[in-house]
Amino acid sequence: MPNPSTWRSGQRPAEDDRAAAALTPRGSVDDWVHAPVDLLALPQAMCGGTVLLQQGAVPTHVWFLHRGALKASNYADSGRERIKEFYFPGEFCVMYLAWLTGQASRYQVEVVEDATVTSIPIDRWDAPELAELRGRLLREQLTFKERKEEMLLLHSPEQRYLYVQLHFPTWTARLSQRQLAAYIGITEVSLSRIRGRLKGSLPRATSPRGSYAEVPFNKG
Repeated sequence: MPNPSTWRSGQRPAEDDRAAAALTPRGSVDDWVHAPVDLLALPQAMCGGTVLLQQGAVPTHVWFLHRGALKASNYADSGRERIKEFYFPGEFCVMYLAWLTGQASRYQVEVVEDATVTSIPIDRWDAPELAELRGRLLREQLTFKERKEEMLLLHSPEQRYLYVQLHFPTWTARLSQRQLAAYIGITEVSLSRIRGRLKGSLPRATSPRGSYAEVPFNKG
């Protein structure tokens, strides 16, 4: 594992670059990200299972991921988990509603697999010199949320799975079946059946608005 201190020049391990490139980025790994992030805090190694934000707490940080994976989830009293989002290398993890309103977050942020994370205090995140960065991320977030809403509202469970499989191909190998099912809003049993029906096939089904290739699903 490369020493995280060597990343501060903007150089990153090749495997992380490949992982980041596999996704349409939520704040891509380039100079406009590294310049401010490198000045705010040092990256830290974190073990899988570490909780960065408790559900029901007011966020005090936002996070930039160098290695590993994070998730934001809501846990019902019954214990059922609903996954809001996964975050991979080169992406910011921001609980936008809680940050903008100052209210408690309805989601818990956890480390899914061993990770290297830069934790940025909210007071620094709100600094005027980061206005351009925040503005760009907010624009990307709005675009992503609109497309994710379409994915969940206009697609059948099978189409949702195909959508994720096509646009986020690394997820199938990287996430458990339980995690993937929770993200697209179905049960593990339903996902297992879908996978069984589609085994050996390519994601060629179409959505109500045309083919998947025609409906970009940018993460933001």
